Amino acid sequence: MAKNDTTNSENILVKVNQNNLVYIDPNSVVSDGIVEPRSTNHENLVYYINLEADLVPRTTLNSSNGSGGKLTSVAKGTLNLLQNKDGEYLDTKWTDVYTEQPTKDPKKEGIYEPNDDASGQSFGMTSVSIEVKGVNFVPVVNVSFVDIRGKTLFESPSNSPYKSFFHLPWPIFYLTVKGYYGKAIRYRLHLVGFNTSYNAGNGNFESTGKFVGSTYAYLNDISLTSILNAPYMYGIEIPTKKETNTKTGESKIKLSKTSRGYQTLLSVYQEYRRKGLITIPEGINPTLRELIQQSKDLDKQLEASIFGDNGIVDMKLFGLVKEFDDALVEFVGAVKAWRTRYLSDGFTMIPDIDGIKYNYLSKDQSNKTTNIVGPKSGTLQSILKVKSDKIKKIQNSIRELLKKSGKEFKSFNVSVKNPLVDISTYYSSTNPSLGGKIGVAYELIIDHINEIITSFNQEKKKLQDKVEEKMNDIVKGNGNGGLGFEPTIRNVFGVVLAGADTYLRLMQNVHFRAYNVREEKKNVLVGFSDESTSEGAVYPWPEVNKVSEDKKKILAYPAEFDLVRKLRSDNPTLWPEVEFVEEYMAVSQRISDNLAEKEKTFDKVSFEFENSDPNQNDLKKISEINSLGSTVPYSDKTLASLFYEIAERGRYSMLNDTFNTEKSIKELAELEFQTIQTMVEGDSFVVDILKEVSSLNQLQSKMESFSPFERKPYYNDGIATVPYISDNVSESFKLQDYSPDTLESADMSEEYEKLKLNLVEYNTDSTKIGSNTIEYRTNIYPFNSTTYLGYIDKTSITKNDINLKDIFDVKTTKGLIQTPVNSEAWVRDLNGQDNLFSGLNSYADIGDSNNNRLSSIINTPYFHKSLFNDFFGTNSSGKYKSSAYLLLNSLPYHDLDMEIELKEGKKTRMSNIFKEISSTHFIPYHLMVKWGSIYHRYKTYVLDGIDIMNDVTTPIDGGLFFDINQNQTFSGITRNDQTDIGIHPYYSSVYHQVINGYLYYDVSDTTPTSFENTITNGILHIDSFEKFGGFKYYNSFVDNSKFVGGEKRYTILPSHGVMVRTGGSADNFYNPYSTDYNITEQYNFNVDWTFKHDEEFAFSGVTFPPYNQYVSKNNNGDVRQNITISDNNKKVIDLIATFSPEILNEFEDSFIKFSSEKVDTYQVSKEFETVKYDKFQNLLHDLVTVEKKDDDDLTNINHHLRLITSRQIEQQNYVTSELINDRNLVQLTLANPKELNLNAIKLYSGTGDRTYDRGYDSSQLTNNSKYIELYLGEDMDGYYSEFFPISDMILNEDNILHYRSIIQIYAGYRVNGGNADKTEFTEYLSNVIVLPFEERFTSFMTGLLSRFSQLKRSKDKNNNLGVLRTFGMDPLKLETYSMFKLFNDRWSSGNSIGQRLLMEEFLFLDKANKDIGNDLFYDVKRLQVFEKPESQNLKLYNVISQMLSRNNLDFRPLPAYVNFYGNQSGKTKIKKSEEVASLLFGKFLDVDVEHSTPKMIVQYVGKPSSHIDTSTISEEYKYKNDTFNVGDVNNNPVLITDPNYFEQKNFKDSNKVVAFEVSFGDQNQGIFKSISLDQSQFKETFESNVALENTARSESGSGVAQVSTNLYDIYKVRSYECTVECMGNVMIQPTMYFQLKNVPLFEGAYWIVEVSHRIENNTIRTNFKGVRMPSASLPDPKESFTASYRVMYDKIMKSALAKIKSETKNDTSEVISTPEGNFKTDRGGTTIEGEELLKQVGVTSLGIPYNGYKNNLSIQKVRYQNKTWFRTIVTKFDGPTDLNMSLPTKVSSNITVKPTKVPFTEIDQSSNNFYRLNFYSPHLTKKNNTTPSQVSDYLLTASSTDFKNPKNGITKTIVSSSVLDGSGGATRQITGPADEGGSVLTIGDKKVYSGIALSKQLMKDLKLQEGDVIYFNIR
Repeated sequence: MAKNDTTNSENILVKVNQNNLVYIDPNSVVSDGIVEPRSTNHENLVYYINLEADLVPRTTLNSSNGSGGKLTSVAKGTLNLLQNKDGEYLDTKWTDVYTEQPTKDPKKEGIYEPNDDASGQSFGMTSVSIEVKGVNFVPVVNVSFVDIRGKTLFESPSNSPYKSFFHLPWPIFYLTVKGYYGKAIRYRLHLVGFNTSYNAGNGNFESTGKFVGSTYAYLNDISLTSILNAPYMYGIEIPTKKETNTKTGESKIKLSKTSRGYQTLLSVYQEYRRKGLITIPEGINPTLRELIQQSKDLDKQLEASIFGDNGIVDMKLFGLVKEFDDALVEFVGAVKAWRTRYLSDGFTMIPDIDGIKYNYLSKDQSNKTTNIVGPKSGTLQSILKVKSDKIKKIQNSIRELLKKSGKEFKSFNVSVKNPLVDISTYYSSTNPSLGGKIGVAYELIIDHINEIITSFNQEKKKLQDKVEEKMNDIVKGNGNGGLGFEPTIRNVFGVVLAGADTYLRLMQNVHFRAYNVREEKKNVLVGFSDESTSEGAVYPWPEVNKVSEDKKKILAYPAEFDLVRKLRSDNPTLWPEVEFVEEYMAVSQRISDNLAEKEKTFDKVSFEFENSDPNQNDLKKISEINSLGSTVPYSDKTLASLFYEIAERGRYSMLNDTFNTEKSIKELAELEFQTIQTMVEGDSFVVDILKEVSSLNQLQSKMESFSPFERKPYYNDGIATVPYISDNVSESFKLQDYSPDTLESADMSEEYEKLKLNLVEYNTDSTKIGSNTIEYRTNIYPFNSTTYLGYIDKTSITKNDINLKDIFDVKTTKGLIQTPVNSEAWVRDLNGQDNLFSGLNSYADIGDSNNNRLSSIINTPYFHKSLFNDFFGTNSSGKYKSSAYLLLNSLPYHDLDMEIELKEGKKTRMSNIFKEISSTHFIPYHLMVKWGSIYHRYKTYVLDGIDIMNDVTTPIDGGLFFDINQNQTFSGITRNDQTDIGIHPYYSSVYHQVINGYLYYDVSDTTPTSFENTITNGILHIDSFEKFGGFKYYNSFVDNSKFVGGEKRYTILPSHGVMVRTGGSADNFYNPYSTDYNITEQYNFNVDWTFKHDEEFAFSGVTFPPYNQYVSKNNNGDVRQNITISDNNKKVIDLIATFSPEILNEFEDSFIKFSSEKVDTYQVSKEFETVKYDKFQNLLHDLVTVEKKDDDDLTNINHHLRLITSRQIEQQNYVTSELINDRNLVQLTLANPKELNLNAIKLYSGTGDRTYDRGYDSSQLTNNSKYIELYLGEDMDGYYSEFFPISDMILNEDNILHYRSIIQIYAGYRVNGGNADKTEFTEYLSNVIVLPFEERFTSFMTGLLSRFSQLKRSKDKNNNLGVLRTFGMDPLKLETYSMFKLFNDRWSSGNSIGQRLLMEEFLFLDKANKDIGNDLFYDVKRLQVFEKPESQNLKLYNVISQMLSRNNLDFRPLPAYVNFYGNQSGKTKIKKSEEVASLLFGKFLDVDVEHSTPKMIVQYVGKPSSHIDTSTISEEYKYKNDTFNVGDVNNNPVLITDPNYFEQKNFKDSNKVVAFEVSFGDQNQGIFKSISLDQSQFKETFESNVALENTARSESGSGVAQVSTNLYDIYKVRSYECTVECMGNVMIQPTMYFQLKNVPLFEGAYWIVEVSHRIENNTIRTNFKGVRMPSASLPDPKESFTASYRVMYDKIMKSALAKIKSETKNDTSEVISTPEGNFKTDRGGTTIEGEELLKQVGVTSLGIPYNGYKNNLSIQKVRYQNKTWFRTIVTKFDGPTDLNMSLPTKVSSNITVKPTKVPFTEIDQSSNNFYRLNFYSPHLTKKNNTTPSQVSDYLLTASSTDFKNPKNGITKTIVSSSVLDGSGGATRQITGPADEGGSVLTIGDKKVYSGIALSKQLMKDLKLQEGDVIYFNIR
C-alpha cells in the first residue's frame, strides 16, 4: 500500500552492499558519483501519528435483522483520531459544544439547546511512548489522551472514542507513526489497560491507554491446558473397512478413529507444511502430549536400539573401552608417580641427546639402576611391562568381542607404535653427555603413552560418532520409539503452536455453531440471562443466572443438575458451549480415550488409522496459475484465508485466460466446487459457514468482515493476499525438467469436455463497442509495428494470423493445458541430412550472397578468438559466454516469428503459443539457452554499455596463438618463414584444455622440448602437405588415451581440415583466396573436418550483428549470409515482447550456467537432470572428439585423418540425436502469458481504492530510457515513452516493469489509430480488458457459489470414544465456562485471531538474521516440565518463554517488524540497497507506510564483546579488541559468504543485516543527538551457578541439561552497552546493527537490543540501545543436535556400564583353555567337593554339548568319584499349554507307539495311576550335518540313562523301553527322553543355565529341587 516517494530524492550513501549486508552512512549522500555531506532541510522534517480502532460488533457474524448471514461492515466502525465522524479532516466544530446552539427540532424553533460533540474532536492524544526493550520484555505502547472538560465522556456521543476502550470483542488498534526520518510504521496493538483521572488545574479529563502487540495479547490468554487438551476433544470413530486373514483368523479393521480436535490438528499441520513453516514429514502429526511422552521413552528406546539384538554395538564394548581408558590413566599415573619418587627434584633437564631429553636420578638413588631395571614390582621396567600387558589384554578382549558379536560396529584398533617394553630405550648410563650419570627419558615415555592415548581417543570418537549417528537416526526416525522428525526448534515450536491453533479453531467453531442457534436459545434463556441483542437474539457463551436459596441471582453453569432440563443444556446442538466444556473437562480428567495410544488390540482385532490426505485426483485444476506449485488448495481453513482463496482462485483464473464460451466457465466452476467439497467435507464448521454463502456479494461481505485491514484493501487494489497465489502471480511461470508421463500419471482430461471444445475452436479476445468489434490482441506492440510486420511479410495482423485452433490439449498430468511434446518441430527442415551440423542445416554456416555455405562457425577465427579470450577471463561464472553465444546461435532452430508444426498439419507462429493461453510447453533446452544468450548480450549492453561480442571480427593475432610471440621453432615448424599454415601450438594446447580439462603439453616451457616430446610419445599426431603459394598445410590431433586416466578418444585440433573442394583432389588443390600469409592463416582453425572447402571466404572486414539484433534466416528456410550483412538480421523486439523480463532473466541465468566453466566435483549439480549437454564445454567436446578403437592403425596418417573425419560425422549424428531427443526438453509453464497485471490495471483505470502516483518530468526519460529499452524493447515509434507524459506517470524502472503490459497495449492502440489521450485510452482499456474480465469472473463465481448450499459434511458416527460426562463438578465447570466465555468475548467473536497461523508469527534467526529454524536442534526432554501439575496454569506466552530460557536465545515479541528483503510473499524480488537506505533514513513529506507485521523473533546470539579497544592507551594491555567493523567485508561474522544461501527463492523467514554508521564529531552529523556508554559487570547469580553445575553434570553423564547453548551463561564476562538518542525514526528496529565511530575505546559494532520512541510537545525522539558484539561466533547451529543430545549419550553409556558391572558381579562363568582355543562354561557358582572339570570341549553322538561347545554354557563334562559324568543344573519340566511332546518311535519292533506326540496338558492333569511319568528333556545341539530334529529322533532311541544326585548320593536308571499304547485300559508309560529342554533360571539376583528338565516324578525320586546339580549319563 506504500506510495512511491516523490520528495525524497537524496541518494543516501550505502558503504557496503554485499550479500545479506547493507551498511549505510545516513549523514552522507552521493551526487553524480561523488560522496558529499548530507544537508538538513528542516522544512522537510515531518512527523505523524494516528490511532485507529477496528470496532467489530459483538460478533463478526452479527446480523442486523436477526435472520443471520448479513455482516456489518467493520470499516464503518473504524475510529480515527485524525478525522471527525464524517471522515473529514479535523475542524473547529467541536468548539460549538461549549455554547448553546439553535435547536434542530422544527417544533422548537427559536430555542437554543446544549450541543454534544458528535464528531468526538474534543478528545485527542497528547503523548505517545513506544518501548521495545530487551529479551523477554513485552513491548508496550503508552498513549496519553485528553478529553477537554470531559465533554466526550459525559455527553457520550454515539461515536464516542471511549467505546473503543471498553468494547468487546477486543478491537484491534492501529497506531501509525512516522518520525522525522524514515517511512511510517503501522503497529497492530491491543489495549490491556485504560485509566482516567480529572485534572483540577484545567478541568480536563486525562486518560492513559496501555497497549501491547496484538500477537502477545492473545498468546497470553491461551492456556497450556487448552493446548494439551484440544487435539483430543470430540472423539469420533468410523469403521471403514474390514480385512480378514482366512488362515490365521485375524481381522484388521480400518478405522478413522480420531477426534474432531485431532482432525483440526491435521488441518493445521497441513497448512504449516504448505507454507513451509515446519519440516515434519507427512503422516507425522504429533500432539504436545505425545511429544512429551516420546521424550520420556527416548532413553530406553535409544538404549534398546543401540544395544539390543539388532543394535549396532555390543554393550560390553563400552565396558572394555572404559577399562582401556582407566588402564591408560593408571599407566600415566604410575609413570608420573615413579618420576616423582625417583627423578631429581626440579626435574632438571639436560641438553638434547639424539633428540631425546633425559632427567637425572634423584640423589638418594646413588646413580644406580636398581629402581629402573628388573622384574621386581615398582621398577620402571616392571611398570612398563605390567601396564603394557594390561593394555594388550584389553585390546585382545575387544578384538575377540567384536569378532564374535556380529554387530555393525566391528573395528576398534588402537595403534601402538612403540610397545614400551624395551627399557633400554628409556634410560642411558653410557652417553658421554650424561657425564657418567644415569638419565631417564621420562618425556619420551610420556610421548609414547600419549601416542597410544591419541589413537585410543580417535577410536573412541569413532565409536561415539557411530552411536551418535544411530541416535540421530532413531530420534529423527519414525519407528523404534523415535520422534519421526528432526527436533529442530522450528518443528518443536510447530508442535506446540499447532495445538494452540487447534484450540483457537475449536473455539471459533463453537462460536459459529452457537450463533446459528441464537434464536432458539433465546427462548429457553428467558429469565435466566440478561444477554441479548436489540433484536432479542442471544450471543454465544451467554452468562446464565439462577436464583439461589436466599433469593439472590447468582452465576450458574448452564448444565448444572437443576438447569439441564430447563435450559435443554444436554443438547449439544443447542448448547455447543456446554459440549465444549464437558469435552474439555473429560480430557483434562483423563476420562476420555486421549488417543495417545494410536493402536489398540483386542484379541485378534487390530486398528489402524487411514491416511487423511486428500486424493490428488479429487483436486481439479482450473488454471495454470493454480498449478505452478505443489500447494494443496484450500488447505488453509482459517475463514479469512478460505474466503479470499475462493475469490482469488476464480479472479486470476478468469483474468489470465479468456475462454469465451459460457459453457467452459461453468464447467470450470463446477470442477472448482468439487475441489472445495473434497477439501472441506471433513470440517463441519467450515462447511456450515460456506453453505451460507451463495452469491459474490455475500462472499465479499465475509471477506471484508473477517479481514478488513490485513487483506481487503489489497484485494480491492488487485493484489493477491493468499500466499501461494501471490507467489504465482508475482512469478507466473515455472521452468523445470521435462519427464514423460508414466502409467501412474493420472490424466483427468475427460472431465474437461467443454474446455477441450473451446480450445479446438479458440479465438482471441474481441469486444463489441456499438457496431464496432475490437480485436485488441491483434494490436499489441511491437507485433503490429511496421518493423515486425516486415519480418513476417504482412501489412497488419488479423485474427487468422493468431491461429491457435486445435494447437493446445487438455492434459492434467503436467498442469492443465499444454502444447504437444515434439522435439523435432522446433528445428528447421534438415534437408534430408542426418544431423544439425552437415549440409545447409546450421546457422553455423558462413554464407555468401548466393547462399553458398563457405564455413562453419566453429571453424571461424571469430569462434576461436572468442574461445581464447574467454579462457583467460577471470570469472568462472559465464566464462565462455562469447564463444557459447556463437555456438548456440549456430543451431538451426526456428525463430519466434516463424511458423512451427507441433501438430501434424497445424502450423502456427511460434510467438503466438507463448502469448495467448495459460499452458505448458516443452522446449529444447538449447533453444531456451540460445534465447538466454541473445537476451544476455542485449541486457549487458543496455545496462552497462558492454557488448560481449565486441571486436569478435578482428583478426586473430597469429603470433600470440603460435607461441605468445616467442618466435620459437617446434620440430621444424615456425611462423618466421610465413609458410606453415594450420598449426598453432600454444592456442591448440589452450583449446585442448577447454575441451578436455588439461593441456596436452606444458605451455610454460619456453623451449620446444615439451611440445616435441608429445610427438615422440605418440600423443600429438601431425600431418602436412604443400600446395600453391608455397604454403604448407597442417592437420593435427591428440591421442587422449596416452594420458593417465585419459579417454579412448582423439581430439581434433584447430588446423586445416581433411576434406578438399568438391570434385577436386589433393593434386588439384584449389587456389587460396589470398597469397597473404596473415590472411590465409585466419582460414585454418578448422575443427569440423566434415566440412568441404568449396572456396575460401574473407573473414576480414565483415560486420557482426549489433547487440539488438540476432542472426537469422529467411522465412523460406534458406540460409542467409548471416554474419556478413547485418541488414538481414532481425531486431530482438519479438523476444523482449514474447517473454516477460522475469522469464528472460531465467533464460539468461540458464545461459550463464551453460557457459560457465566446467568444474569436476564429486557431486555434480545440474539445473536440468535429463539434459545431456548442459555445459558448453561438454557440447564442444563431443563435437570435436571422436572414438579411438583398439584396431586403429596410426602408421597411415592420411588414411587415419579421413577415418577421424568419418567418425566425426557419426559423432555429429549422435549429438544431433541428443539435441532433438525428448530428454533434451525443458518444461515451461506460463500461467499469465498475456502478462495482465490486475493491480496495474486497477491503479491505472481507477477501479481500485487507490491510483498511481503522478509526477512525470522530462528529465526522467533521459535518466531511465535504458529501462524502456531493456523491459519493453526498442522504442521504434516513440509510443513507449509517450505513455508516461500522457498519463502523468513517473517514468522509472519500477513503473516500466509494473505497467509493461499496459504500455505495450497503449503503443499498439496508438499504431492502430488511437489518440494520445489518457481518458480515451482508459476507456479503451476498460472495454477490451476490464469489462470482459469482470463478466467472466462474475459468471464463474455465480456458478461456483450457487453450488455451496449443496456442500456436504463427511458422514461420521460420533460415539465420543466412551467419554463419560462428569456432571457434579459444577463449581469447577462454571469457572471453566467463564474462562472460555471471556476468551470468546475478547477474541473468538472478533477478527483479531485466525487471520494468520500462530507459527507464521515466529522467526528463528541467528545474529546475521539468517533463518536457522531448520538448523538449531531443541532438546525435547525439556518439554517434560509442561506435563507437571504446577505448569497447567501457564499461558502460551509463558510456555514459549520457558522453552527459550537459558538457551542462548533472545525472545523478542515485536509489534512491528520490517523485512528488508522486501519479501512478504516469499519470492526473490529483493529490495535494492539504495531503497533500504531511503526507507530507513529518507525524509518523506507524505505518510508512506512501510509494510510491517507483528513478529516473535527468536534469535540465536553469541556472547557480547568483552574487551574494548585500549591499544591507543597502552600497548601493554593484554587483551585485544574483540569487536569487528560491520563495514568490513573480509572479517565480518554477520556477512553470509555461502553462495548456496542466495540460491534460495524464499527469504521471508530471514532478513538483511541492516547496519548504519553512528559517527559523532563529523561536521555534517545532524541525526544523532547524544550518546551514553555503560559497562555492566557480570555478577554471579543463581542462574550462573546452575549453569556451571549443569555443565559439570553433563560431563559425568548424570545430567539432563542441554550442553549446546548453556555455555553462554558461563563464558559471558561483561558487556558494553551504548545508548544513542536521535531524531525520531520509527524504522529503527531491534536486530539491526550500528557502527560506533569517533568514540575512543568503545568504537565497534553494536547490535540493537532496545528501541523506544517518545512523541510529546510537538516533537519525536528515538532512543536505541546496542550491545557491543565480538567478531567470534557461536558454533554452527547445525552441530546442535549432537550437543543437545550428548547428555543422553552419556546417560546411555553410564547405564550400559552399570549393567556390565552388575553382570560381572554375578558372572559365574569359567574359561576352559584347549588347543582349539578358549571356551566358556558356567557351573552356576555351585561347586561339588571332589568334582573335576575336564579340559575337553565337544558334543556327544546323541547331541549333548559340553564345556562351552558352540557357546552352550549349561552342561559340563566332569570327573566325580572316579567316574565321568555330564553335569548341569536341573529345572522342572513345565511345558506350555499348547506343547505336544515327542515320544520315542523306535522302542521295540513289537510295540506300537500310539500316539507319537502327547499333549503336555494331558500329562500335567493326569493321575499317576494312569501314567508312569519318568521322562526328561535335555538341551541338544546340532552336530555336523544333522538337523536338530534328527538329533532329537536319535536321542529318543537311547536305551537307558543314569542319574546321580551328588548332594545326597541317590542314583536312578531309567530304560527307554516303556512307551506303550495303553489300549484296553493298560497303564501308559512315558519313560526316557522326550523333546528338547533346558532354560535359564533366576536364583536370587543371579542367572544360572540349566541343561536338563526332569518330570515331577523323576525329581521326586531323586529328591531334587529346581536349581540343584544333577549328574547324568545317557547310554
